[in-house]
Amino acid sequence: MLLLALLGTSCAGPTDTDRAGPGLNIDDPDTLDAVLDRYVEEGLLPFIYARLEDRDGKLIYEHASVNRELLPDATIDGDTWIRIWSMSKPVTISIALDLAESGVISLDDPVSRYIPEFGNLEVAVAADGETLLEVDDRSAACPVATEPLRTEMTVLQLITHEAGFYYTASGFPCLDEAFARENVATAANSEELIARLARLPLIQQPGTTDFYGTNTTVLGLVAERATGKSLNALVEEHVADGLGIEGLQYDLPSGAGLLPQFSGADGKLREAHPGELDLFGPDVPDYDSEHPLYLGGEGMLGTADGYADFLRMLLNRGELDGKRLLDEATVNEMVAPHTQLDSDWGHNGYNMWVNSGKLGDGEHGRGGLWIVGGYEGTHGWVDPELGFVGVVMTQIGKASPEANQRHDVFREAVYDQLLEERQFTDYKLYYLGGQSNMDGYGYIDELPAELRGDVDRVMIYRGMSAADNSERGGVGLWEPLRPGFGVGFRSNGYHSWKSDRFGAELTFGQRAAELNPDSKIAIVKYSRGGTPLYIDASGYGTWSPEVPGDNQYDFALRTIRESRESADIDGDGIPDRLTPAGIIWMQGEADAFDSAEAAQAYESNLRRMMDLFRAALGVDDLPVVIGQITDSGRSEDGKVMDWSDDVREAQRRYTEGDDCAALVNATNDFDYPDDDEWHYDSESYARMGVAFADAVAALEQGCEQ
Repeated sequence: MLLLALLGTSCAGPTDTDRAGPGLNIDDPDTLDAVLDRYVEEGLLPFIYARLEDRDGKLIYEHASVNRELLPDATIDGDTWIRIWSMSKPVTISIALDLAESGVISLDDPVSRYIPEFGNLEVAVAADGETLLEVDDRSAACPVATEPLRTEMTVLQLITHEAGFYYTASGFPCLDEAFARENVATAANSEELIARLARLPLIQQPGTTDFYGTNTTVLGLVAERATGKSLNALVEEHVADGLGIEGLQYDLPSGAGLLPQFSGADGKLREAHPGELDLFGPDVPDYDSEHPLYLGGEGMLGTADGYADFLRMLLNRGELDGKRLLDEATVNEMVAPHTQLDSDWGHNGYNMWVNSGKLGDGEHGRGGLWIVGGYEGTHGWVDPELGFVGVVMTQIGKASPEANQRHDVFREAVYDQLLEERQFTDYKLYYLGGQSNMDGYGYIDELPAELRGDVDRVMIYRGMSAADNSERGGVGLWEPLRPGFGVGFRSNGYHSWKSDRFGAELTFGQRAAELNPDSKIAIVKYSRGGTPLYIDASGYGTWSPEVPGDNQYDFALRTIRESRESADIDGDGIPDRLTPAGIIWMQGEADAFDSAEAAQAYESNLRRMMDLFRAALGVDDLPVVIGQITDSGRSEDGKVMDWSDDVREAQRRYTEGDDCAALVNATNDFDYPDDDEWHYDSESYARMGVAFADAVAALEQGCEQ
């Protein structure tokens, strides 16, 4: 190990008075400093800078360590300009999603609507016509043949890397060499960049799988063509002016300098050779204000302070310091599972990696983080549960394997301090949602005496049920669970008015508490009667995320978000830790009543809705329990809902196809009161809650039905 004095290393961090106050605190910053310093002291990195901020921008931790032999005069802090490469991607995607929310573009649009030059691209295939990505030996696959596009790529496929673009690291020598010859970073402008990319074949037919490449750069070109503005101007409009973020742009500011490129390719830290950083070929972006080429997937400069602000916008579900860029539902879509769904390491959203917690050394650490990174070693993450962001900056290409472990090592050291000494009351959190049979029509006066009081160790946050576009939808507050949270319950967010009804939440909470004697139970409930999943169905509101304005899905997200912002839900002065444990969903009658089209689309709509709720709660494999709908049969033809059998079958198929989902069909034996063909009787709601609790408890044992 090299000695600190020999390296000439300098270290800096905030004073104790600069650090965050009560709440998220690093009590032993010296330990974290030492973790970071080691990578510089041992000659693995030229410098490293780390910054942690809470959701309000309060500094939790900051430290810099610099090799003064390599960088004798460099200032490394939160305002140092860094080449962030692929950390540009979420910025460009956010701008595109903002344009989609405004109706300027649609994610389903063909790319050729904006870039007709890409309407007739060729697709590379093996000489025998085999799909290229199915070839076992990529080095022997050349020369390749080509075939025409079978389907046009869409804007969404650019976001999810399913469009077919690539870098010089595809592993197919003939494709990599052809890409390098185009040397896209030297294109004079966007028009020339389009011309150069159009000369290259795609690596796959669009939509067949995901492959990492220049897809987001093409997305930036779509944004430029759709608006008639440069991507640089769009960043200024949407990010700098729109959010007030300073520290994200394409051109190097006047008077600022860039740090050298470094490499550890041959086992020794040194300045990189010309052309060694060859992601694009021989050249890299030049960040010159006189060069109007803006590579949306790779070309931004950023400061740690500026990028932390951007991550805080995502953490706060689209809003930064009172200024909103994206709808909350859009941010949830960014981190929902879209690709790499079978990975043990997590899943990819819209170029936001959501980790499983699996570490490179085989251990398991903090999961559910939204992670981004860049080609020269930059790194950032969002912790949606604890409510803070982290940014770690360096500049190195082809780092050593040991250096590449730094992000896991540093993050785990952070969580050792944030979690180890913190005292919590642990709650298992369950989301209950759906329509009227989740609202609950049981009568309190029909309950036995032992169920008419508070349920011990159970709290509930009941979001206010409201029509689409209501300002009140989803507001609520934490209260002890007792009867009265059924249909007719009202809340203004400060006070609630109980009804004379109860739903499944009552006995669900009681049974869940019995099954979990070592943990308290937190129920988050939002439901509304007569609300379908199908976008074109009629009803008393809709759950479809595609419907403009605020709807039932948005209100449910609000309920979930605001319920989790409470640090002490039971008011005992001890912070509470809410760990998502399951989703309980009772809905489908409105789709079964509406139309054959609504019923036929139910399985896919249900799957998507549950994936979105899993994303909102931050757990990919969160147990899901589906209450199977039933039909009272009280109509002339014996069916109240013409397509109830179709929806019931869709619910069965969904749960059979998801290892972490279960179907509760005890509803088949439930009874209806004489004057209501839609809603169960009081005894059935009591039975429903117990059945739901038992089903989710079984899934929690390992998601095996």
